[in-house]
Amino acid sequence: MSLYVHDRPVGPPTYVGREQLGRSLEDGVRRGRAFLLCGGPRTGRSSTIERLCEAVVLRWQRQPEATKLVPVRLDLARCAAGGPAALVRELWAGVSGAVLDAKVFGAGAPVRAPQPELSRSKNPWVALAAALEQLWEALRGTSGWCQWLLVLEHGDLLLGRQLESALKPLAELVNTKRPGQPHAVVIDAGRLFREHLLEPRTPWRVLRLLLLGTLRDAEAEGLIRLGLPTIGADEVAELCAWSGKHPYILQRLLAERELAPKASLVECRKRAAADLQALYNQIWAVFDLERGVTYRGAYAAPEHALMQYLIDCPSPVTVAQAERDLGIKPLREYAELLEYLGVAEKVLAGNQTVLRATSQDFNRWYSARIRR
Repeated sequence: MSLYVHDRPVGPPTYVGREQLGRSLEDGVRRGRAFLLCGGPRTGRSSTIERLCEAVVLRWQRQPEATKLVPVRLDLARCAAGGPAALVRELWAGVSGAVLDAKVFGAGAPVRAPQPELSRSKNPWVALAAALEQLWEALRGTSGWCQWLLVLEHGDLLLGRQLESALKPLAELVNTKRPGQPHAVVIDAGRLFREHLLEPRTPWRVLRLLLLGTLRDAEAEGLIRLGLPTIGADEVAELCAWSGKHPYILQRLLAERELAPKASLVECRKRAAADLQALYNQIWAVFDLERGVTYRGAYAAPEHALMQYLIDCPSPVTVAQAERDLGIKPLREYAELLEYLGVAEKVLAGNQTVLRATSQDFNRWYSARIRR
């Protein structure tokens, strides 16, 4: 089995890097903060969530005297078809099941959970809040006293037709300071939720933005040398250039390189072609959002105009320079989009922050795609 995992969330030891982001998440949830973990397809959102939940539970052992923070993960894809009513039921089942687990109580006896009739309630959100308050009153003074962390995966589904009516009551549940409400929140999402946060009347202003994107140079090299410790510096540079340090592209190429140590990078790319094609189509779908936007020329949509400009530029550029040369302003939102999609990165050049397209392989695919 390959050390380089590319078909499921990555855990130890191949989850490398993201130390600063991980510390921000861990420290923030302990302090009761709310985060939007924003990234493009296969940039490591699920892996980061798994790492966070593991760290939160590990703290129970390291600091047994501290109040336990119990992670409650809810994949919105699992309940989207049932609408807000299914979301409420899944939330209650997730919270009650997690906090009443024997591991939370230790040697103590678990308490009995309330039995709310959520399906019959006129307002299931009110019934959920009341049930949570009752549960925490029952936990008071027991060995199971704890706080809980709400983790919502595939958060963009909250903006879809099936769950959009849950967006406001869920925010109220999170923001209301009552017994049983979540101590902290992490939402894993992409472009739709990020752009929703730009709206002035969003009920989710409490969310702090954390972006996933490309790995840093040292992180990418550390991942490469994890399974290929004797690889030469030139090949490390070539792998970084081809992949753009996008975590999935790099892992996928490395998996092939590990299986065939003497294979060239071109041969590894051929073996991984189907998987990389699928990823690039997913990234394209985020660019397009089924809008049928213009991809080329003077009337190209801003995200496409900026992507093509970065590919064509021989050196990194500032966002202000791109705005001036393209005649499109502002472009900061679109620069951020390319960054968390993992197809561009910000780097410091002197006293300026500049942007560059990173992955030679994606750049070639993208350039061919817009010419269709």
